[in-house]
Amino acid sequence: MAEAQPRLEDTPDQPLVSVLTATYESAPYLEQTLESALGQSYTNLEVVIADDGSPDDTVAVAESVGRRYPGRVVFAPGANREGPCKRRNAALAEARGSLICWLDGDDVWLPGKIERQVEVMRARPDAGLVYTGFEAFASDTGEAVPGTEPSTRSGDLFVPLFVEGNFIGTLTVMFRREALDRRSGRLRDADFVYGDDYWAWLEIALDWKIEGIDGVLARYRIHEANLSRKQGNHYLKRIELLEEFVRAYPEAKERLGASRRSGIASHYLFAAGWERERGSRLRGLGYWLRAAVRDPASALAAARRRVTA
Repeated sequence: MAEAQPRLEDTPDQPLVSVLTATYESAPYLEQTLESALGQSYTNLEVVIADDGSPDDTVAVAESVGRRYPGRVVFAPGANREGPCKRRNAALAEARGSLICWLDGDDVWLPGKIERQVEVMRARPDAGLVYTGFEAFASDTGEAVPGTEPSTRSGDLFVPLFVEGNFIGTLTVMFRREALDRRSGRLRDADFVYGDDYWAWLEIALDWKIEGIDGVLARYRIHEANLSRKQGNHYLKRIELLEEFVRAYPEAKERLGASRRSGIASHYLFAAGWERERGSRLRGLGYWLRAAVRDPASALAAARRRVTA
């Protein structure tokens, strides 16, 4: 590792933005990722790289970029493969910023993203998280993949997040360190790859407003090694996380009201559809029945839509 450089300062006039970057075999993409962050117009920004024991040249690439940006690249290397959830917590422990962002080692930000988000944070002290629209793109061609929604929502988003799932693009967020510290102060790392982002957004939404900036300000890279594409029926993991969240924060039950049962039912319906699409009709029926126990009207409506489709 190169000799450590003086770290940037976090001040009220120029809040430090700390970017959590988990990496594993990210060498082909990492330079572009880091340049998209370090080249932002808002320069009081550091990138904290937490590598997961990459056997390729990921660390060498990160060090090379770090030499071009003295004091702005911080390393939290790991020797063993433990998963991105644990590595992001390692990065969070090293981060000094009062504003935290999230950028994995293969995604890209567009110019002006951070400056616009800092402006919203300054203007909206009741906002704990600011996010933007994004687009997916094919890694081999750079072409945008249709279907990503660039628009966003703002306000009290706790119930929509619970009922609809995680509609906030992780690579787009900026959140206050204070907002996380008010609850657990760390990211959930019960799973190898799933849920640390969703859990954090739910925690923040319990106490704070969320602000959305419409338009594409980040790009999600699609390639064969995407971990998010290898999770199986992730709707079941979502249900497990939501039930765990309500146990951890009983006040969430009051906020949710009837939406708690209907929300869990909707995720069981998603799980049922995922199984049916892959030919597992019996398993899909089982998840539909679980949805029907929690919200009979929604389950019957879903069944009617399938019959008439």
